Amino acid sequence: MISRAIACLLVVALSTTQVAAQPTATVMVLPIDGDADPALRTKLTAVVETAAKDLGTVKAGTTTLGETATAIGCDPATIECAERVRATLDVDILIHGTATAKDGQVELVIRKQEKAHAAVEARTMIIGEAPAMLDPATLHTLTGKPLPCQTADGTCGPQPLPKQKQKPRTDRVLGIAALIGGGVLLIGGLTLWNEKSKKQDQIDAAPTDTLADLEALEALEDNAGKKATAGNLLMVGAIGATVVGIWLLRRDRRAQREVRVTPVVTPTSAGVMLTIGAL
Repeated sequence: MISRAIACLLVVALSTTQVAAQPTATVMVLPIDGDADPALRTKLTAVVETAAKDLGTVKAGTTTLGETATAIGCDPATIECAERVRATLDVDILIHGTATAKDGQVELVIRKQEKAHAAVEARTMIIGEAPAMLDPATLHTLTGKPLPCQTADGTCGPQPLPKQKQKPRTDRVLGIAALIGGGVLLIGGLTLWNEKSKKQDQIDAAPTDTLADLEALEALEDNAGKKATAGNLLMVGAIGATVVGIWLLRRDRRAQREVRVTPVVTPTSAGVMLTIGAL
């Protein structure tokens, strides 16, 4: 029992020693070079240093790649020179870059020179002040950090857009209501016209022999006239409501066919999408 416990302790001790003995990559970040504002370049250097912590132990360089290349006698524009600088500084990973002013913006180019690996380059545009951190695409290029993923299967796709609140289609609602109202008025008008027709049959067949017959006939004619007038008014209202309803629905359809501009953002780019057509 004691022997088994001692063996377990030895395994744990050896495992701990191996973990502690694993080397950590040394990373040197040289100051950002270029013609951009020196204060901005200093801030960008600090941002790159923060991002480089995911690669290993970061050391801050004191001279730019160009200055170091001049000291050892090589062309800083070549990958071979960057590799010589890395080897001279005795680090596993060398990160350097330039910040160049272009049309009111600043193009930041960052290059990673790693031992026994091909050189890696990332470009991004800076507008205004230095960002608090590099954008996801640049981080992915330099450190291998995965891009933001939103799809169910874990693959990276466009950033989700906030759902736009659809405007109430008042014209459509009013147009449908007007057509329904026009239908009701039409039914009412036809009903009154039918009743007036029946009254007219009674008028045609009514006797006219006595004063009472004449008074009854006059009452029938008066009632028939009122029903005819009411029916006419309802029919005019039905036609008017139908015309208004059709006009409102056509205006709603035209409004839905307007060009809609929707922003589209992906982890590496941005743009707009034009949509033309009815919903």
